[in-house]
Amino acid sequence: MLIRDLDGRVIFEGDLLDLGETSLPRADLKGANLEGAVLVGVDLRGADLRDSDLYWASLGLSDLRHADLRGACLRGAGLDEADLSYAKLQGADLSDDNLGGKTLLGRAKLSHAEFNAATRLPADFSPQEAGMVHTDGS
Repeated sequence: MLIRDLDGRVIFEGDLLDLGETSLPRADLKGANLEGAVLVGVDLRGADLRDSDLYWASLGLSDLRHADLRGACLRGAGLDEADLSYAKLQGADLSDDNLGGKTLLGRAKLSHAEFNAATRLPADFSPQEAGMVHTDGS
């Protein structure tokens, strides 16, 4: 699969299921099906992941600073130690997976990440304690 940046340049060509430690800053992955993808340590700074399917994706240690994840499905995703500072999470679903498994947010950096009333977070998670910012819009 070809991945382009937000300027239309090809920045990756290959298998999407295992992108371990690949650099994809500003990648245009809007609406991409990345269910179960291994994205551990991937640089996705500023990437457009709006409405993407990241169900059960492994994103631990990934750099998602300033990424746009509005409307994305992150149910059951592993986000341990991922950096989501300043990410847009309005309308994103980070709730339990279909089997009741938790989205793993342990040690994820969420400082200034934006969420709204439509964002679904794990029941035992406090966005305020994580430093997230509530917004009214989408």
